[in-house]
Amino acid sequence: MKKAVAVFLCLLFVFAIIHLPVSAGNKTVVFLKNGGKGDGSSPAKAVGTITNAFDALDLSKDCVIVICGVFDHDVTFDYGKDYSGSVKITSNFAGVDYGATAGAEYRALGCRFVLHGKTEFDDITIRLKENYFFFIANCHPIIFGDGVKTVFDAKPSGMDFASALSILGGYQNGVGMPDMASHRDINVTVLGGEKIFIGVFNRSVPYGNHYGNANITVGGKAKVGAICFTSVDAENLLCGNVRITVKDNAVVNYIFADGYYENVDVNSIVVNWEGGKIGAVSLSDARAIANKPETNNTEIYNPSLIRYSSKIMTQPTYKSVSSVFDTKVRIGTPSDTEPSFVTDAPIVIPEDSFVFDTDGESVDEVTVDSDLNDSESAHVTVDHTSGSGGASADNGTSVTIAVLICAAIITVGAVIIVLVLKKK
Repeated sequence: MKKAVAVFLCLLFVFAIIHLPVSAGNKTVVFLKNGGKGDGSSPAKAVGTITNAFDALDLSKDCVIVICGVFDHDVTFDYGKDYSGSVKITSNFAGVDYGATAGAEYRALGCRFVLHGKTEFDDITIRLKENYFFFIANCHPIIFGDGVKTVFDAKPSGMDFASALSILGGYQNGVGMPDMASHRDINVTVLGGEKIFIGVFNRSVPYGNHYGNANITVGGKAKVGAICFTSVDAENLLCGNVRITVKDNAVVNYIFADGYYENVDVNSIVVNWEGGKIGAVSLSDARAIANKPETNNTEIYNPSLIRYSSKIMTQPTYKSVSSVFDTKVRIGTPSDTEPSFVTDAPIVIPEDSFVFDTDGESVDEVTVDSDLNDSESAHVTVDHTSGSGGASADNGTSVTIAVLICAAIITVGAVIIVLVLKKK
């Protein structure tokens, strides 16, 4: 009997050990909705801020944030530190569609979402309460899956970065661009949603050369207002190699360069038109599409190329779109070979490079977030340790507590077993 008791006690404290609460930093799934004050472990214990949601995750792994009710994104979110894993944001998880059962929506109120790692949205409704919401990718992969649905309370045009659900592949002045030149690649995939504007490289960063390769894919049933294949709202810079793929049943109304600024050049551009529709393309100046005078033409250092599938030839815009490219090749024909591009020598940036304020006057230092012409109100950047309620950001403390509890249980269990065995 005493042996049985001893064995039972051993099993008891081992069972207690393996069921210790997992520290917040070891989670890969967290639930999020307005008003949540829990640890994010279930819809009933949801966290209430996106900062708390990120803090609760082990961001070295592939993670999921489940929007299990209405969630308002009403201040700029910048987690502040890069992570090696990925984050998927969805309202459909483990067979439960929280959009259908709980009215789950991701509601954005005219602010920004700054990426610090691979981020994906899918099976979720994104509602714009105002006419813009910006994703600043900072060269991290961003994906809108084909399950993304967009709803608009305002009336964004989808044709201008400041009036759309906008995605920037590179850096935003005041948010990123750690150096005055970047060699990092850019990867943007959009398979769902509409009234989307894609700015390929950087925004509002004069002399912000970006030599990386940019891969932009638009597919599914996505409806993109425009793709600006250069940097946006900046002058005097060189961009790298651009690859744009349009496929499936997607619609891209316009592809153009930002011709409102001087000396914005691109090393190469290839458009793969595999399916869907392209309305118009201007490789030199966005204003050419609107039949306005061209003044600041973009130079492309290598021959521009469009690759198209056979079915594209029946599109009403096929001739007008393909005519602006130096070379056009039907996909799968003998002439469809990998192009060879010459890499141009980088632009020399003078040591006394200036950054300009909104009035065009030179200033002594970089003005943080100086692009006030995008109708943004002042928003506070959320630090990665902020937020009330929810999971603690101090993962080290939670781990230490767990270890102490574990040690205490082991010690007590060992003492009990020794006493029992001695009585024997």
